[in-house]
Amino acid sequence: MTLLALFGGLALLLYGVQLIGEGLQRAAGGQLRHLVTTMTRSRLTAVGSGALVTALTQSSSATTLLLIGFVSAGLVSFRQSLGVILGADIGTTFTVQLLAFNVQQFSLLLIGIGFAIGFFARRGRRDQRQAEQASERGSADRRAHPASTEDPGSNIALPGRSTPKGAESTSGIPG
Repeated sequence: MTLLALFGGLALLLYGVQLIGEGLQRAAGGQLRHLVTTMTRSRLTAVGSGALVTALTQSSSATTLLLIGFVSAGLVSFRQSLGVILGADIGTTFTVQLLAFNVQQFSLLLIGIGFAIGFFARRGRRDQRQAEQASERGSADRRAHPASTEDPGSNIALPGRSTPKGAESTSGIPG
């Protein structure tokens, strides 16, 4: 009976991995493919991304199963996945070490650092967004008022003339 439960559980696991792979193949647009390729470009970034994802999800098993889905979907090669798995193990070790240390002594300091990072990151994004909006307004103004193809000096008021060349006087008397 135990052997039957083992094979049944293994079959469910493999079926779930197959479903994840098929779903990722359908959903894998260019963005997901680019993100995964960027995260696994070198061994060091693969290890770092594996550690980061594991630290965020708190589960190296979830990271490994997602990675198996990526490999079966063709988003990541097996060679690239090895670095991510190593990073997942490092992320698990890091999480356990954080729990083992007495981090309560540094909690206010860590909260302050987190607040500062969030504050300055938002400020930087706001400044970037304002710069983008200003450049969009500038390009919209250039489209609304294109450069004149006339003689650039035609709108300059000459000495002794009350109106620029080509402009009409409101009094009807030539300038």
